[in-house]
Amino acid sequence: MQTQRYDFHGLDIPIQTWGSSSETLVFLTGLGVHPQHYLRGINLLTDRFRVVIPDLSFRSHQKLPSSPGDYLNLVTEVSQRYAPGAVWVGHSFGALLALLHDGPAIACSPTIPAPVALPRMIGRAAHQQLREYFGLEGWYGCRFAAMVLTDYLRAAVTHPSIVFPVIKSLNQPSSTFQPQSHHAIVFQSIKDELHRREEYATYFKTNPTGVRIIPVPEHHDWPINYPQHLMERVNFAFDELS
Repeated sequence: MQTQRYDFHGLDIPIQTWGSSSETLVFLTGLGVHPQHYLRGINLLTDRFRVVIPDLSFRSHQKLPSSPGDYLNLVTEVSQRYAPGAVWVGHSFGALLALLHDGPAIACSPTIPAPVALPRMIGRAAHQQLREYFGLEGWYGCRFAAMVLTDYLRAAVTHPSIVFPVIKSLNQPSSTFQPQSHHAIVFQSIKDELHRREEYATYFKTNPTGVRIIPVPEHHDWPINYPQHLMERVNFAFDELS
């Protein structure tokens, strides 16, 4: 793994590059999640791909973009610099960003805009965390839940401006932030705790031609907890998009 630094309007962004293949992916993590949590899957992907990961985690930063649009501008600039023309692969918030750009995208359990009250959304997130704490998503899920909660709580207390504006911006009607990619595959978790099936259906009701939705049987964090599935599905989607 190599790490370079990229200056985005005063933000110092670590850019991780894994592998050396001619086939390149830009990998986008969940909101505030450190790339290390995905390394089991990334290591499998490097058997085929060069993987470029901008570290936009709460752990690494005290300041970050405050809206999905600003995140999109940042990732677009990084992609043009380090991986021009690459397929974007994202999980959760990163999957939404992948759908919002106009190139090929692989979206794993995307976060979507939905007018859900903040207490209810927090309750859904807590339910997801409890499943992982109790080991229902495997040993790694338990470890991940503990570590990501620590990162979120620290950021919420010390730098709330990097957490809440983005979450608030997603509490919008489903017509907000519609997919711009016309060549995308979405792996939609049918057991997703953060979004209900009807919310996904509303969001993708007017999905553009070229966006293919494939239901998968896991919960929201399957790309972290089941790295083999991540590798297999990204390989499949990449071939379909090529």
